[in-house]
Amino acid sequence: MSSNGNIEQRLALLEKEVAKLKSRAHGDAGSWVDSIAGSMKDVPEEDFREFVRLGKEARIAQTDPQE
Repeated sequence: MSSNGNIEQRLALLEKEVAKLKSRAHGDAGSWVDSIAGSMKDVPEEDFREFVRLGKEARIAQTDPQE
């Protein structure tokens, strides 16, 4: 069994790691959008629509309860 001191140290470490994750998640919220914004500007409209359709189809397949 762990001693109280060991549990407190482990809890403190977990709290520190959770704080880092929260900071990273909130701090970088827009960066991925900024990095891809305009990346398909030269793709023809018809191809873009097909890309969107295929993406939607893939998401639906992943959440299909019949699988």
